[in-house]
Amino acid sequence: MSQLDVNTDERPEPREELPPAATLSFRRQWGDVAIGTALLGFALWFFVTAGTIEDYSGEAIGAADFPRGIAFLLAIGSLVILVGGLRKLRQAVTDDHLIVVRRYRHVIIGMVMLVGFPALMSLVGFYFAMAPWMAAFLVLAGERRPLHIAAYVAGFLIFTRVIFEMILGTSLP
Repeated sequence: MSQLDVNTDERPEPREELPPAATLSFRRQWGDVAIGTALLGFALWFFVTAGTIEDYSGEAIGAADFPRGIAFLLAIGSLVILVGGLRKLRQAVTDDHLIVVRRYRHVIIGMVMLVGFPALMSLVGFYFAMAPWMAAFLVLAGERRPLHIAAYVAGFLIFTRVIFEMILGTSLP
């Protein structure tokens, strides 16, 4: 058989087994409810906080209108997910599909880090917040090579400096 022929009878080589880790598993319907609720909450928060953006446009479309439109669209999508999950739970639709989250503690820590980043940035500025935050996030994601972490962080900071501050003329806090 040549390398271009495809043999559909052979199964691919199995991947290496992942090392043991704490897992969290739940039915897909509950995942839809949880994700729909979380996204709806985020959309409402985004809609409300977008209203605090100062508007200098008068009667025209202002700076807050775009984020509010995005929040509105996100709310519609999250309601579709939420109502679908609730409908399946109410109808007792069951399937064998489980959502399995490995290293769920890392996921929760990552979410807390994401939520906390704006506060850190407002305290110390973008660059002084991003460097340690990104390094910590990379370690949390499993990167353990210090030179790689330093290269990723430096590359990202240089990229943001060149694009935002030098090319676009937008200063970062």
